[in-house]
Amino acid sequence: MKSLLISPLVILALLASLHASADSDKGVAASQARDYETAFQEFKKAADQGHASAQFNLGNMYRVGEAVISEVTI
Repeated sequence: MKSLLISPLVILALLASLHASADSDKGVAASQARDYETAFQEFKKAADQGHASAQFNLGNMYRVGEAVISEVTI
């Protein structure tokens, strides 16, 4: 029977995924509590790490304008 050797890169990728998922879950909880600024920050962190659900939720926040400040210079 062969022993299974897991690459350290695979382990790091899994840990990063779990962390992004936790940030996304925090964003969902904040959004449900109508704390849109915190939700935006948590979704942004997870989205930057490639979490698809957080990317969707962040895009939806942009779509409806929740906690999104446009940067306009005059």
